Order: sequence, then C-alpha cells, then structure tokens
Amino acid sequence: MSNILVIGNGFDLYHGLPTRYSDFLNLMKYWDEFYCSYDYSCNYSSDLPSDDGALPVKIEKEVLKALGEKGSFFDRENIRKLDIFAKSENAWLKYFIECSDNKEQWIDFEKDMEEAIRNVMEVFNGDKVSSTNFDNFITTYTEYRDSDCQSPIIQPRILNNLKNDLNDFIEALRLYFVEFINKSSTGKRSSLFDNIIINGVISFNYTDTFKNIYGQGREITIHNIHGDIGNKNLVLGIKDENDIDNRFVYFKKYFQRIQKRTGLRYKVWTNSQQAIGGDI
Repeated sequence: MSNILVIGNGFDLYHGLPTRYSDFLNLMKYWDEFYCSYDYSCNYSSDLPSDDGALPVKIEKEVLKALGEKGSFFDRENIRKLDIFAKSENAWLKYFIECSDNKEQWIDFEKDMEEAIRNVMEVFNGDKVSSTNFDNFITTYTEYRDSDCQSPIIQPRILNNLKNDLNDFIEALRLYFVEFINKSSTGKRSSLFDNIIINGVISFNYTDTFKNIYGQGREITIHNIHGDIGNKNLVLGIKDENDIDNRFVYFKKYFQRIQKRTGLRYKVWTNSQQAIGGDI
C-alpha cells in the first residue's frame, strides 16, 4: 500500500518560512517601509549587501527596510504589481488589515471572510447585521450605503466588485509567495523525510517547499488541494457547509476548486491509500 504524507502551514513554518497570513498583511500594511528601501537599492545604491537568499522567518515592520535592501533579489515586475496593489483601495485588503489590527493571535482569513460575507447577505436581505466585531462591511469598504443594498440593480454590482477585489487580493498573495517565500533559501530540513517511503503528498499549502527541499531525485506526486503559485490557481474562500446562499457561491472554496481546476486527486488517494504523516 502506498504512503501519503499530509502537510499544512506548520510544515512551512517549521522550515522557517514567513507563510502566515499576518506576514503578508504586515508587508502590505507597512509597504512603504519596504518599497522606499527597495527602490533606492535598485536605482541609486551600488554598494548592495551580500545576499544568501535567506529571508526573515516573520514579516514585521522592523525588518522591511533591510528586506528592501536586497533589491535585485526581487523581480521588478512582480514588485511593481505589488506596489500598485498595496496602494489600492482593495476592499478585502482594507478589511483583513482591520481584522488583524483587532487581534493578537492567529489570523483566520476563512473565518473573517465568512463574517464579512454573512454581513453582506444580511444587509442584502434587509436584516439586522449580526456582526459586533467590525463595522458594516459594505458601508466601510465600498461606496454603497445600506439603503442601496436591497436594490436588485445594486446587489450584482456589489458582488462583482467584491469578486474582482478578491481576485486581485489572491493574485497579490500569490506574488508574495513567489517573491518572499519560494525564493527564500531555508537551511532547515528534517531527516524524518529521508527515512520513510513517500509516494504522494497532499498539501494544504500554496508553496513548493516539500519539492524544493525533499523532492530532488524522488518520484513523488504532490497534490495542492488549495492550488499552487505555479499554476496560478490559489483558492481562498469560506467553508462549503454553511447557510450562506448561492448568491455568494464564488466565495466558497468548493466552487473555487472546481473553477480553478485544482483537482480531486486527494479524494482518490484518501479512499484507496494510507496517510502516514501530518503537519509538523
């Protein structure tokens, strides 16, 4: 029987990679700290520090100036796109940053997104908004007022704007993983994976960490349930089992997995083979 390894974000964190959602949000929140240093190092500085490809294990304001000094380590076009996004009025970016400002612990995009979508659904239905943690999502992050939102003409516009903003957010997140995660050289590895036979990997991550560190010379099929940065099919949505109606189906993970063709290989594997590992 074949052996299937299952990994999640703890796998990347174990290897010293800044893959928390809070890392991405901190970069966006303090973007100018990074970009001013990056722009100067690319255009004016001829005395760049030596670069071994190592990046900080956590993205915080204090490390962004030094990170920007890596200059040519980054792809200019990708950084240009991130610069445009960081300075945009993206509704999801503003919302998630506010959510992170109100929390001291782990940021849960899925939970926060579901709360926002539920907020929108309640406003569409003319119901009292149940959320007490954040301001009304529509009135705070879009140009519409509550009084507009029962209109059958306005509702599709709001949904389309939120869908487009989510697509832009996901693409910026992908570029973050391309530039700040996949390029990072991590010196950490575990001998555990050298001593067991692995025939396949089910990954809940967007990254290629397992392949980059442990995949050389090994025939291992990897299935990224939520998409991967190389295929540009990242899934970021809410859980499927809830009472949110089908007007908001685009924001559900199951729909996104179908639309982005991430595949159902994991179901075949888990039904017929043996999962041997977990998150580390």
